[in-house]
Amino acid sequence: MLVPSQERAATELVATATGGLEQYPPTLILGSRGAGKRYVARAAAEQLGLDFVEIPLEQPVAIIRSMLLPPSEVVDREDSIFQRRDSMIYLTRLEAVSSDLFQDLLMIFSERRFRSSDGERHPMPEGTWVVPSLSTGVTGATVTADHWLAQRPSRRVRVDVPLASAELTQIAEQMCRSVNREAEVSNDALPIVSGLAQSANHLSTVADVLEQASRSLPSGQVVDVESLLSVLGDRGSLMLAGCRYRGRIITEARLRNWLGQFPPELRPYALALVESVASRYFIGEARYHYLVREVVRRSGVPRRGRVAFLRWQAVGKSGPRIANDLKTQGAWRTADDVDPADDSTWTGLRREHRYFLAVDDLVGSGGTMAPMVAGLGHLLDAFPEATVVVSSLVAFEEGLTCVHDAAVVFGERVRVVVPQILDDRDRCFAPSSRIDLGEDSGAAMRDFCVAAGRDSMDLAPADCFGHEGTAAALVFHDHVPNNSLPILWHDEEGWTPLFPRSEMTGGDTDGDSCGSG
Repeated sequence: MLVPSQERAATELVATATGGLEQYPPTLILGSRGAGKRYVARAAAEQLGLDFVEIPLEQPVAIIRSMLLPPSEVVDREDSIFQRRDSMIYLTRLEAVSSDLFQDLLMIFSERRFRSSDGERHPMPEGTWVVPSLSTGVTGATVTADHWLAQRPSRRVRVDVPLASAELTQIAEQMCRSVNREAEVSNDALPIVSGLAQSANHLSTVADVLEQASRSLPSGQVVDVESLLSVLGDRGSLMLAGCRYRGRIITEARLRNWLGQFPPELRPYALALVESVASRYFIGEARYHYLVREVVRRSGVPRRGRVAFLRWQAVGKSGPRIANDLKTQGAWRTADDVDPADDSTWTGLRREHRYFLAVDDLVGSGGTMAPMVAGLGHLLDAFPEATVVVSSLVAFEEGLTCVHDAAVVFGERVRVVVPQILDDRDRCFAPSSRIDLGEDSGAAMRDFCVAAGRDSMDLAPADCFGHEGTAAALVFHDHVPNNSLPILWHDEEGWTPLFPRSEMTGGDTDGDSCGSG
């Protein structure tokens, strides 16, 4: 049963099929992933008495052509979809279609004709309605809403995610009862359902979580907060299964404790943050050592070269650790560390010393590293044959640009080496962020970070999104840069982190949770 907003969309879709001079004009349905586009399209087909034939366009080109553009002898067969009158051909995932099919789809959308694999042109059967579906806001889409191919269908209907409380309640109960006929959703679970509905895959995520919760319920029980949190905890644990932090897995107990600090309606977004860390921003041990090798390779420092590392900021334990791994990987000999702003620390070096290295794990805005680079002139004057290698394992483009701008005045004597580069889409709360933390660029989660920073971490507002306000989600296998969101790592005051910067405590157990990194 459709909820009111879906009924309106289905009515509009039916009207495009019958309200103009042309019957069944190609019509594009667009909306977010998981908005219910297929549900609305199927309902419209049923209202019009049409068979519903779905062809996913993200499949390999050969498979799509065998279904949509077959040889003429297949077209003429009685069981072919092209001999079935009164049918809706629903083409899903237009945003993922291969460019090899653009011209074939253009003919279908513009002329209501198709070219079979032997080159012969055929008209679409009478009473056949071609309805492509496009998900908006998809990273890496081959076709977007303003792409020329998406403009070819003469009509378009938008399907929005149903977010009204009454509609979500109805949808949630329908989803539960599709698995367990007696299942109901408790009122206190609705904020979590609402949060799930606003996540990246919207109603698809709602369906996955509710159906899993319903299957595990004894007859007559309701889907409540605890049952949903159990499912979310299981999903989060699966996401983190491959992320060993300091040689240990993140236990389900730690994940539950961490999630429990968020309001129910924000827990789906907290889980989305976990998913982003696990799938994109966790630098495991193998990846870490690859980045170290890349710095060594690009540095230009020869094997057995003598290097002096720069003491340029209080980088905590990660800086010396990275410096040591670079030294080992490059088989470098080392002099005592030097402070580029204090020439009294240089006295042990000969004037002909060749290589200095400044290291960091992550450059955010460049507000700390760029001024250091700009001040290297005195050091370079004192060592006229020297090269300074300024390196970070990871950097955001904005910060890297600032560092390059500071280094350019020294020409080839300052070399900037960064093997992994992130951009603004890799920041939480950025308008184009790859990390989906909710509507309005994650406004509710952003407010929560400020509140948690103030009340549970004793942080100033400017520090609630990490050093320099970077709002990163980067986690290394043995530490978390302070540019990342403090809700991930802050382990002082009253907050329980997921990846603590100090020792693993609060929710971790020994035994099976331990292992080598």
